[in-house]
Amino acid sequence: MILSQPKSVILNETQSSEESFCLKSIQYKKIIFLLMMFSLSQPLFSQVNVAVSKFSNESDALYLDAWERSVPALLRSYLSDADDVVVLDRDRLDKVLEEQALSLSGLVDSSQVQSIGKILGAEFILAGKIDRQGREIVISADLIRVKTGQIQTEIVRSVNRDYKEAMVGMLANNILYRLTGQGEYQKNKMFKSNSIWYWTGATLLLSGATIATNAYQKENLDKYRSATELKDFDTYYNRANDSKNLVNVLAILAGSAAIGTFVDWLSGDDENEIKSGHAVQALIKSNFYLSDKNEIQLGFSIHF
Repeated sequence: MILSQPKSVILNETQSSEESFCLKSIQYKKIIFLLMMFSLSQPLFSQVNVAVSKFSNESDALYLDAWERSVPALLRSYLSDADDVVVLDRDRLDKVLEEQALSLSGLVDSSQVQSIGKILGAEFILAGKIDRQGREIVISADLIRVKTGQIQTEIVRSVNRDYKEAMVGMLANNILYRLTGQGEYQKNKMFKSNSIWYWTGATLLLSGATIATNAYQKENLDKYRSATELKDFDTYYNRANDSKNLVNVLAILAGSAAIGTFVDWLSGDDENEIKSGHAVQALIKSNFYLSDKNEIQLGFSIHF
């Protein structure tokens, strides 16, 4: 005789199986959600290790000697603010260069760069120069890729020395663009200057003072001519004479202010603009050796 299982028992087993499946599904969703949140919290780009070396003053301008210290310090500060760049300790780099008796301000052999990079754990080494070309101050930074020895030079230039921090800021922005591909490359930047308004205001003020003083001088001159008493002659004459001398001085100052306004207006674009540029320099290595067939072979390799 075959006994059938009660329907209530079958129903309970089915419900238990469905509840177990739902719990597992919820747990899987939680795990997937946590993994997604973890992946989103991680940087999209791997961090780049950069060592910033010295910037040497190549000009005869003494005030640029102070830039040798401030420019790399500012550059480190700007680069350190980026999430995708790790700026290595400056003292450590200087110590390695001192031990190796090397300087990155000039041409560096690729083997030396790779050796320094391995010691520091750096992927890129940044060194530069500060110079004057005509009226412009030029900051050039050589970005050296340790792995290949490739050198890419970024340049910023400005006529106005007061824009040092803005120049370094643009330089850092363009270097970060080369390193990470993020942001936009800045070719130039204009600043608003208030100096032309100062010159214009001085011109108007001095011109107004000249006109007012000239009117006062004419008034006293008329009174001098129409005076009938001796004491009035001397009083009005002295006032007219002093006013005339003051008019001449004010007129010269007003003319100088007008010239200053015109010159500032003409040179405004150059004075208030920062320009940038870049160049890629390939590392060329020559080869010279004697082959097995007693032949001298010459060759070279180019690294980009």
